[in-house]
Amino acid sequence: MSIPKRYISLLALLAGVPMAAWVMAYKPINSAVAETASEIRVQTSRLSNFPELNGQYREMIAMVSELEEATESALQSIPSAPEAESWLENVSDVASAHHLTMKSVTTSGTKESGEYGIMPIDLSIAGSFDGVYDFIQSLEQMERLSRIERMTIHRVRDDFIDVRFVIHLIYNNQTEQQQ
Repeated sequence: MSIPKRYISLLALLAGVPMAAWVMAYKPINSAVAETASEIRVQTSRLSNFPELNGQYREMIAMVSELEEATESALQSIPSAPEAESWLENVSDVASAHHLTMKSVTTSGTKESGEYGIMPIDLSIAGSFDGVYDFIQSLEQMERLSRIERMTIHRVRDDFIDVRFVIHLIYNNQTEQQQ
């Protein structure tokens, strides 16, 4: 029994159309859907960290705000003139309060550094290590913005040291230039 060619053609057509549709349409769409699903999973996993990142962002904003306040506070502690005499008077009182001896104090003029001026002060003191340590802490707590540029320590005896500081007094140079 022989099957006519048109039945075979019809059978091939009936089997070929779904196969062609699967190869040409469904297979690419399925791979595109799988790629999109994978990308959605990646993006969703990134979003799972969103609350933590959002919290870190809020903390960073709070820190920036604190830094701005600290900067503003520091800028307010910068006088418009060197005012070395009043600062030296306060330092002398602090040194005597910590039982330190002021050996010498010298200034070497002023330096301009942009809108701020710097007055270097060379200060030598002698006394106990604890007194010097307390003296440095007192310098840090003063209202006046200053910076210890250099410090040398020499032991004289077990409980007695000589310390030489070069301290920079910072002042606002703009007000002098505007006048």
